[in-house]
Formats: sequence, C-alpha cells, structure tokens
Amino acid sequence: MNSGDDQELTRRVIAALDEADAALPPEIAARLAAARRRALAEPLPAARFRLAPLGFAAAAASIALLAVLLYPRPPSPDDGPPAGDLAALDLELLAHDDLMWLEDDLEFYAWLHDTAAGPG
Repeated sequence: MNSGDDQELTRRVIAALDEADAALPPEIAARLAAARRRALAEPLPAARFRLAPLGFAAAAASIALLAVLLYPRPPSPDDGPPAGDLAALDLELLAHDDLMWLEDDLEFYAWLHDTAAGPG
C-alpha cells in the first residue's frame, strides 16, 4: 500500500466510525461517555508502582556486585613477589653459592644460546 491508499483507508474508517457514533441511541452514548469519564478519573493501578522496589533492589544488587568485583584485593602469599622485586630475586639466586657452578660453564651456555637462535 502506498501513502495515498493509507490516507483513503483512514478517511473511510473515520467516516464509518462517525456514522456508527451518530447512530447510537442517546442513552447508550451517555452511558459510554460516563464510563469514559469514570475510567479517566480513577488513579493509575497500583501494579505499576509495585515493581518500583524491585527495580531499586536490582540496581542496589548490581552496584554491590560491581563494588565487590572492582575492589582491589590484598596480595596473597600465592601471588608471588611483586614485579619490581623480580630483578632483585634473580640477582639473589645468581649470587647464591649453590648456583656458582653455572658460572663455570658460562661460555657453553652462551654458545648454546647462539646456536639455538640460529644463523643471523
């Protein structure tokens, strides 16, 4: 349907409803008008406002979950040393007497590194 057909259909429906409204007996039209006024005068049903506390509870739960997830936790012993201490830890390991044998074969490990890297 194009816009012209839609407008024609709308005009015909309005005309048919206006004719039906004019054909209503006066007592029925008065009762319908009174019912409409009563319906518009009544307050909104409480069902709409019954869900508001549920929405607030959901928002509070979401905020609490976000706070728990984003709160920085203290470091545990399982986390290992901080990144800044790794260099000091490496130095400490290398300076330990039990690992001094690595120093004896340092040239071998350099050669191994160079050959493993390949030519170039």
